[in-house]
Amino acid sequence: MKILEIVTKSLRQHLGIVRAYPTAALIVVLSGMIPLYFGHGVHRTKQAIAYLFAVWFCAFLIDVVVNSRPRKAVGFPIKRDAKREAVFVVTCTLLGLVFLVIRFGGRWNTMPPVHRLVWLSLVPFAYPIVLALIYLLYYRYKPRELGANLHYWYLPMLLHPIWGTITLAVAPDRSHWRSFIHDNGVVGLVWTGLVSAALCEEFTRALLQTRLGVAFGNKGLGFVAATFIWASLHIPVTLSQNPTANVWRIVIGSWGLIPIGLLWGYMTHRSKSLVPAVFMHGLNFWGLQNI
Repeated sequence: MKILEIVTKSLRQHLGIVRAYPTAALIVVLSGMIPLYFGHGVHRTKQAIAYLFAVWFCAFLIDVVVNSRPRKAVGFPIKRDAKREAVFVVTCTLLGLVFLVIRFGGRWNTMPPVHRLVWLSLVPFAYPIVLALIYLLYYRYKPRELGANLHYWYLPMLLHPIWGTITLAVAPDRSHWRSFIHDNGVVGLVWTGLVSAALCEEFTRALLQTRLGVAFGNKGLGFVAATFIWASLHIPVTLSQNPTANVWRIVIGSWGLIPIGLLWGYMTHRSKSLVPAVFMHGLNFWGLQNI
């Protein structure tokens, strides 16, 4: 297939998504208004526009790569009742959110040790250990059916330079590669970026967006709902880091992460693998999304 044909096909796919899922597309557009609003308020309109452009352009390039090098893949099959699986995944995710709220709610350090021990029992939900064990041992999914494969593993190598170049062009002060490595070291980078954040979150998101999409009878709404839940998980930590800030500003600001979350979810959907999104997410110390 010639490059022009591939580009045309990829653009048509994007238009097809908008036509097939207009409600989800409208919600995505509204979520894009959040960084534009905050960006205008702090004189970072250029950064906000660049952020949204980078999300779309990277999604477009993902389609170009996949369309130029199509591969057969297992994907993320649903072996049980989709609604029951969706309820289970959402419940586990919300229990993880409860732990984050308690842990970063401001009273953790003054809480009696016994109470802390009780709340620590929810850690396996914050880190989706329970989800992984249930899906592997009880539901009997194979690892490759949950995205453990190397399909399109090289996508981050193509997209990170683009994301970084855009960041350094419009908001170089937001890049925190050096400061993060200086404070945490390479081991901290791997653990914090790739394992505790990216792997856990992308695994949960993949389950949420596929199960909710079938449960709703609308893949577009499944994507949006999964990413909305993911973005909301950032609220407790952000509040703890900004205790004097307006609560609603933090809440709505966290939803400004929805565009980049949709990009990572789309990467997983198109590649049928967790690996590209994990490395794109886990090594994202560019900060372009931080308006």
